[in-house]
Order: sequence, then C-alpha cells, then structure tokens
Amino acid sequence: MYYLSTRPGVQALLRTEVRRHFPAPGQAGSPPFKPDLLQNMPVLTAVCNETLRFAPLVHLTFREARTDILLSGSNQVVPEGTILAISPWAIHRSPVYWRGGESSVGFSSTSHTACPSPSTWDMTRWLLDKKGGARMQCSFMPFGRGPRSCIAETFARDEMAILVAALVGRFDFSFRSSGRDGNATPEDLRVSFGVAAKPVKLIVRAQPVDGW
Repeated sequence: MYYLSTRPGVQALLRTEVRRHFPAPGQAGSPPFKPDLLQNMPVLTAVCNETLRFAPLVHLTFREARTDILLSGSNQVVPEGTILAISPWAIHRSPVYWRGGESSVGFSSTSHTACPSPSTWDMTRWLLDKKGGARMQCSFMPFGRGPRSCIAETFARDEMAILVAALVGRFDFSFRSSGRDGNATPEDLRVSFGVAAKPVKLIVRAQPVDGW
C-alpha cells in the first residue's frame, strides 16, 4: 500500500487490470474467482514481485557452512562451521546482483530498453524482463533459497496478490504520513528491522472508488 499510495499512476494501472480480470465483489451473477486468474495479470505480479524485492519481509537470515567453501572468483575460504549472515534486503538492492541503468539487450525480450536501477522501487523491471533484471538465481530470495527456503511461498504469494487486488480494486490509496513528527514526505518512511521488516506508523488514506 505504501508504494502504491506514492505512485498514483501505477495504482490506477493496477486497478484497471484488477477490475478487468477479477469478479466484482458482491455482484450477483459474477463468475467465481479462479486461482489461475493470477497467472494472467502482469501488472499485479510485477507490483508484488517488486515489493518483495525492494522490501523483503525477512531482511536477514543465517546459514552455517557444513564444509570448507571456496568463494567463487576469489581465494577466500569459508571454514566449516562458520555462521554466515545473509541479507536479502541488501542483495535485492545491489547492482552486483541486479541489472539497472544499462541496456537490457541480452536478458530481456524488450530490446534497447534501460532496466530501472535496483536502488529504486520500479515495477516496470518485471514487465521488461520476467526475471526483473536478476543477474543470477540467488539475486531474488524473499523466501530464501535452497532446502531451507519457505515451504509456504506459493501460498504466501497468492495470498498477497489476492489481498492487494481486492484492496486496490475497491479503494484509492494516498500517502498521508510516515510517522515522523512534522514531516510527511514519502521518502522518510521509517522501517523497523525486527524478526520481520515493517513500516513504522505508516498512514495512508483509503477512498472508495465506484464502479466495481
């Protein structure tokens, strides 16, 4: 809601897509919702993916080296038993792992198009390239990677998409305050990094939108 409330153009685009695909709530005779509808909604998918990339719920996770590991491209050895701190929050914003600001030729179906910088929230990266400009498989890890990744990823993704679609389809969200005293600029949003990352005292206004 934060990213959509500060980008009315993206929010309006998403609302149009939602209303075109989702059955109207409470309307008699509307076709029932089917999960496969989510597979044909590129804007909704892009908004959810970009939010998971730019502000992953789990900002820090840990792994233990089971054996001595030689880091690729270096002479650095990670000894067995070393506890490694892995930050999806940092990885998702790093140009080392994400393309941005250069031509997308070679990794996107859209030629001669600049991929947005990884340091900004921009859902169009997922419309230009189905991988969002990720340089490698581990670039995108909001649910972790490997055998210890979240077993509920598919459920969580569908739940997020359906909730966002239902809210945006019915309401227009506008930014009001980040919780900072005397300063309501969107860029000053405060984030709390506990077990999960979350905004601090975010306030948005929800205005019902007729026609659905």
